[in-house]
Amino acid sequence: MRMKSLKILVIAAMVAGTLIAVGSPGVASATVLCSVTTTPCAGEQDKPAGTKIVASLVAGTKAKLKNSYKTIECGKSTLEAEVTYTGGLAETVAAVFTGMTFEECNCQLVPINRGSIELQHISNTDNATVTLKNTEATVQCETIFGKVHCI
Repeated sequence: MRMKSLKILVIAAMVAGTLIAVGSPGVASATVLCSVTTTPCAGEQDKPAGTKIVASLVAGTKAKLKNSYKTIECGKSTLEAEVTYTGGLAETVAAVFTGMTFEECNCQLVPINRGSIELQHISNTDNATVTLKNTEATVQCETIFGKVHCI
């Protein structure tokens, strides 16, 4: 079983919840990373390519990765990415994952291809739709059928 998207809703929440806000730079349908939560984002607050994004789970929360046979839960997770494209009018912010760890999990979860991430501003909010691309992991879990291993 290929887990191309990993169905990582929590990763999306972790990235969207970083200290860097997603906002409009004063133009409708534009997406940029802004160092403050404000719309429109002032030009000097717009984060450039090369900006590092680091997101970790809040203490006491769990990353949940859902698949057809089991919900995988991890007590610790950290994601690191570097912005490769800063976005703009009708465009997305793009970044490549440079680090991805999952610890304290109920299954063995090992990223094999970190892939990339895109952020698209949601109109009238300071939020973004998060899309993961080419993110893959190998997972091994105990189930009622014994050990199940998926890539």
